[in-house]
Amino acid sequence: MSYNFSLLTLELGIPVIATIISIVGIILYAYIYFQLYEETQAIILALGFLCFIFSAMEAANVITSLYAPNNKLALNLYKFEQLAFSLTIIPWLIYIRTKLVLSEQFHFVLNKLYIAAVFIFILLCAVALLYPQLFISTKEQITSLNETMIYSIKSRGELGAAYIFRDFIFTIYSFIIICALIYEITINKKIKGNITLLILISLISLAFFDDFNGISIYKKYSSNFLILNNITFTRTTLVYAIFNVIMIHSSVSRFISAVHRKTTQSYDLESVKAQDSIIINTAINTSEKLSELKEKFSNSVNELVNKVENTYSTINNLKSDINRVIDYTNEFITIENFQINDGKINIEKINELIETYPNLQASVELQKKTLEESNVKLQKSVEKIYGLQSESRNIVNMFEDFQSKLDTEKNNFIKEFSKSDGFNQLSFHINRIISFMTNMSDKTKTLAINSSIQASKAGEWHNNFLV
Repeated sequence: MSYNFSLLTLELGIPVIATIISIVGIILYAYIYFQLYEETQAIILALGFLCFIFSAMEAANVITSLYAPNNKLALNLYKFEQLAFSLTIIPWLIYIRTKLVLSEQFHFVLNKLYIAAVFIFILLCAVALLYPQLFISTKEQITSLNETMIYSIKSRGELGAAYIFRDFIFTIYSFIIICALIYEITINKKIKGNITLLILISLISLAFFDDFNGISIYKKYSSNFLILNNITFTRTTLVYAIFNVIMIHSSVSRFISAVHRKTTQSYDLESVKAQDSIIINTAINTSEKLSELKEKFSNSVNELVNKVENTYSTINNLKSDINRVIDYTNEFITIENFQINDGKINIEKINELIETYPNLQASVELQKKTLEESNVKLQKSVEKIYGLQSESRNIVNMFEDFQSKLDTEKNNFIKEFSKSDGFNQLSFHINRIISFMTNMSDKTKTLAINSSIQASKAGEWHNNFLV
């Protein structure tokens, strides 16, 4: 494959130069930090290290692509390059949170946004490692390039939804950082140093948007670069190289100024003596005032001790009163516990009655129905008893008539057959029959009496009968 030499030189030379500048910057930032121990220098050191990572990965991507275009290694290098570039937002947020004097509401929002940025970066790393096709594919190259990027040597994987989300978040955070720096410059009137950072973050945001627009896959038709539209190198790498150059110059200047202040300090013996005399006089006056204060302090301490002793006795009395109140409270709680237990028992009984009531009601209904049926049967029995009573009376009357007739016949038989022995024997048999009939008559009378008694027990409305 033929390459344009000028485009190849720029696309490979800028990340190599940026990497070399980043290495120099890291060495200087680290040395100055360990000499001055400034937090700002630590933040610049973190940014320089991240610049080194993504510019070195971009240079390695271009070199690898020259050997084997769009292979898996180059696509992985592009993925980790973008992760390192995403992490650069964290040091910027740390700087504006710790170094800028903003309003309380602004600082509150910044703290929340910083936590959200850390969480989003962790989530982005997890997606890039577990589901790379959602961030940057390591199997397929980007399919939508503009006319300039067709000649690009660098391999870029197919961009996913997480990459689009990263672009959106980076844009918002860049806008917030720019607003914070503008606030510091305009409201707090701190122009020195902040104006340089404002220009740099504005250039970084512009370069990011330009690079994003140049390889955009979010439009139906490919976009193009806004600045240097015929150049294939990455704009953010160039801007961060400029950032490192400016920060190296600024850091070295501040370090030289700090060292110069230490080495140019001169000591005047007379001025030192004068300062010592002032210090001694001040110490003498301070000692006299301390002596006066000592006496006042001693009196105040004695008064305080007396007050403390009185307070201690008052506290003891209060403690005894509180103990009595606690005892009374315990007795009251005991009584209330008994009452509560009784109330619980009553509630349980009421609940049992409530639970039993439906069964009891059903049982009453059943007994009522049974009594009604028994009453009906009893009425029928009484009616049968009355019929039996009347029949018994008729039978008794019939037996009485039959007995009277038997007596009459007996007498007639006795008169007619008294003369013969045969008639005597017949009379003996007739007498046995008569005694049997008499016994039956007695039993029938007894049955009639019992029927009348049973009828009398059947109810109050059956008492008007005669035995």
